[in-house]
Amino acid sequence: HLARASSLCGACREACPVDIDLPKLLLRVRAGFTPTVPVHPPVDQGETLSNAPRSLRYGLRLFTWLAASPWRFAAAQRLAGAGSRVLAPFSDWIRLPSLTGWGYSRDFPRPAKKPFRARFRESDIPDSSSASIVPDLAGHTLLERANITPTPAISPGSEPLVKRFESELIALGGRFYPCAKDQIAGQVIELLQERELTRIQSWDGDHLPAGLLEALQRKDIQIQVSPDAGIKAGLTGALAGAAESGTLVVTAGKGNPLTASLLPELHIVILHASDIHESLSQVLELEAVRTATSTALISGPSRTADIEMTLTIGVHGPAEVCVLCVT
Repeated sequence: HLARASSLCGACREACPVDIDLPKLLLRVRAGFTPTVPVHPPVDQGETLSNAPRSLRYGLRLFTWLAASPWRFAAAQRLAGAGSRVLAPFSDWIRLPSLTGWGYSRDFPRPAKKPFRARFRESDIPDSSSASIVPDLAGHTLLERANITPTPAISPGSEPLVKRFESELIALGGRFYPCAKDQIAGQVIELLQERELTRIQSWDGDHLPAGLLEALQRKDIQIQVSPDAGIKAGLTGALAGAAESGTLVVTAGKGNPLTASLLPELHIVILHASDIHESLSQVLELEAVRTATSTALISGPSRTADIEMTLTIGVHGPAEVCVLCVT
């Protein structure tokens, strides 16, 4: 019966990392599956026989008839909005009767009295680019009506941008270390010593600050470029960062493989403050990103959850992300 609670919108298949056809499986659970021929054609080409309740079948037919016509659909929206005021005149929720089964613990939100499309037409806004400056009949702009203050433009590399990136990264579970160029080696060594690590998978020296790898080797840190499951730390640079989400943009190429950022448990990233941009959309427009062989977007430590909503850190990527921001 839980399969009938799905809207079958298809979003579960879009989000599935291994492209499982979940809507089709839900339909099979709903209706039962009977192959036309025991062996040929394959099972996937069999017939699906409906065993849905009669009320559900008739309800879907009515919805199909309404949704097939823009006029009928708009009329149904207005009728639902007006009728809901009769069922729930003093509440934003319609109480479902317990006999439905859902009514024991769920209520239905009251439909809007005026559909969105109607409200949008009445707003008389030519396009989104001028939405903030078009006044209404009272002389107020859309931003003033929404009580929103426009965000001032922030130049890349400025202090507010760095602070915003820092706060977003920390909120995601990452760590942020501002440092000068001559402090990078010392900070990397300190992070490794805290974890008692002496081996590191790293990018080539050409893709990192000059002299960094040599300074690490003088402290008996073993540097390796090729991937190794036994190496627990990776050292890379970053092409850019997005302040709005605390996202690191790491591109791959010869001498700077993504394995150094995705395989080790600890990912140490060197990011220059001047490479921090306001939004991810701005970063993705950079020529280096558009021409890169492959690009990884890293927003804090890797995390995943199973169907029981158990959060697991570090399964598909690093469990720790430490950003050394060179100011």
